Amino acid sequence: MPEFTRIMRNPKILEGMACVRGKLVTVTEIVRQLGEGLSIEQVLAKHPEIEKEDVHEALRYAGRIASDHEIDLPS
Repeated sequence: MPEFTRIMRNPKILEGMACVRGKLVTVTEIVRQLGEGLSIEQVLAKHPEIEKEDVHEALRYAGRIASDHEIDLPS
């Protein structure tokens, strides 16, 4: 079974950005909204076409990308 079943990339949808189940909601948008302080419930209210499991998988996907692309930060 694939690790990510709710996140997809399709060059015909949002220029191939990672999005939720082919909807017009990107992983980037979900993570940005959570980072700005919105709760998962608020993100879901803004995007009624997605589900809580989509948000959780978007976070796991973003975590995987972050672990693959560490950035040097000041100590």
